[in-house]
Amino acid sequence: SSGSFEDFTFKDWEEDFMSIIGICQERFPGNIIILSGLRFGGILASRAFSRQLGDALLLWNSADSAHSLLREILRLKLSIEASAEISAEKPSRPRDIADLESNHKIYVLGQFWTPRLRDSSFLCTLKRPDENEVRPWIEIRFNSHTMAQIPDNPHIINIQKATSPFWNSLPTLNPDVDELFIQSRNWILNVINTIEKK
Repeated sequence: SSGSFEDFTFKDWEEDFMSIIGICQERFPGNIIILSGLRFGGILASRAFSRQLGDALLLWNSADSAHSLLREILRLKLSIEASAEISAEKPSRPRDIADLESNHKIYVLGQFWTPRLRDSSFLCTLKRPDENEVRPWIEIRFNSHTMAQIPDNPHIINIQKATSPFWNSLPTLNPDVDELFIQSRNWILNVINTIEKK
């Protein structure tokens, strides 16, 4: 998005996403709209889908909430600062959180986080469809320890990918995504075929 990061909250990004869907529906009436997202994008896609927008939903490794994502990013920030010795002060996630709670902004990996951003993160949660949802949806998770694949659940696929430990990982693209794309492509083509036959 354009504009200053400091001016945005998760609610703003959600409203932008809803607007994009509305524009697609207006400009391409009758077309199949499949909502998809990775991590935070998955949260946004799930929330739109819960409002009856879109014909299908494809989630990639969605976080449970924007707040949990912020905590992960803070952890990455601390690991980078500790290894690069950026500050004379010892990195501290509790201090960063305390600063936000006391209405101070903090600098995180190139952007200023505001208390408004943190506060909005608590309200931006994943809306996983329930058993009554008739529109097609699927959740593809990789290296998941929190959600085991249930044999009779057609909505969950786990993919094991070789990755480095979190603390040693770099923000680069993982080249080993073949299975992820194959599973996603096959599911999307099947959804389109099914919807077009109705």
